[in-house]
Amino acid sequence: MEVNPLDSFYSKRLTQQEQKLLFKRWENQQRQAVAAQSEPTVKDIAEAYDLPPQEVARQLQEMRAEQHQAIVNASKRRQIILAIVLLCAPAILIVGLLVILVGLRA
Repeated sequence: MEVNPLDSFYSKRLTQQEQKLLFKRWENQQRQAVAAQSEPTVKDIAEAYDLPPQEVARQLQEMRAEQHQAIVNASKRRQIILAIVLLCAPAILIVGLLVILVGLRA
């Protein structure tokens, strides 16, 4: 007789907090699935505006690529700013210490 490795996982107990979070997560996924089904398809848009479906699909693909690139660019900008801050922090610290030392000698 084969033992299903998931049996022990399925018999794990959940805390009340985990139950609530699990149900909220499931509920949110169901809500998103229902909302996604009510959104128009490429074919729906093409028919509504009397456009070729290939053109609508191409435009959608371009738009999604641009959105993705904008997210990537924003992430790169944050990384650059963080790198500048981290590189400048020691210099600012040294200048601050020098100011304090010069102020103490005066």
